[in-house]
Formats: sequence, C-alpha cells, structure tokens
Amino acid sequence: MDQLVFPAVLDACCGSRMMWFDRKDPRALFIDKRQETHPRDYGTPATAGRAPIVVVPDVMADFTAMPFPDGSFHLVVFDPPHMNESSANGILGHSYGYLPNDWAGMLRGGFRECFRVLKDWGVLIFKWADTEYPLSEVLALTPEKPLFGHRNGRSTHWCIFMKEPA
Repeated sequence: MDQLVFPAVLDACCGSRMMWFDRKDPRALFIDKRQETHPRDYGTPATAGRAPIVVVPDVMADFTAMPFPDGSFHLVVFDPPHMNESSANGILGHSYGYLPNDWAGMLRGGFRECFRVLKDWGVLIFKWADTEYPLSEVLALTPEKPLFGHRNGRSTHWCIFMKEPA
C-alpha cells in the first residue's frame, strides 16, 4: 500500500491564517472545521476598506478528530479559539472561532489529536491568549509538558512541545 505524503506542517485550526507570513505556504496543510467569509467594512470611517475575514481551509476537519494517520507531520501549529460563545458573532469570534461550554473537553481532545498526528521528535507550537481561560488551566489538559515558551504582550503565550517516542 502506498504511503500518504503530507506537507511537513499542519495548522490544526487555521482560521483566516492571520499569523502566517505566506497564507498559501506549500509546506503547510491548513485545516479548520469552518469555511466562511465575514465583512469587516461596516460603512464607518474606522472600518472603510477593511478586507473581509476569510476562512478557507485546505481540508475541512475538526482538530479533535483529524483525518490523518498517526505520525503524519513534523510540525503542528495549534492556535485554537480562546474565547467563549458570547464572542461568536463579533469580529473576534469570526476571526478566531469560539469555544463551546465544554471548552476543556474540546481542548483536551485537540491536544491529544495534535500529538497523535505528530511524528516522533516532532514539534507542536501552541498559541494561547488567556483573556478568559488561564494558560495554567489549559496546559493541565494535556499530560505533555512544554519545553519552553514566551509571553507576547499582556495575554498571548507561545508554548513549544516536542513529541518523544512512546
């Protein structure tokens, strides 16, 4: 049986790919469970000419149940939604998505899947904004421990993990 070949990098919940320098980088596969477009030009002087928020993944998939074999990627980027459902219809909800009431179960499943699709010694880059849910509570949802991280600004954290062989 032929081995499936994937790009080296998986963005597990790409949204509108805002953090990417090249939003069409061929080294990455972009997945998200939603495909949608939202205007940001509301006809006001402050919003005039703003480009719409566009979420168009390469593959429609939920990061809690990814359709890839174990050990498919060298690098996984995990930047899940970080706000609750009250933000669903605002610009932040449209840009990043939102967490359901069972946010802890969803993130626990996301971490599990991200590590499952990583190759041994692969790297997981986790980005989290702790405006509503503290980073310590989120990191407690995975048995994996980050190697290092960085706090950027008031609330955004970057955590780097490496998958060790079982």
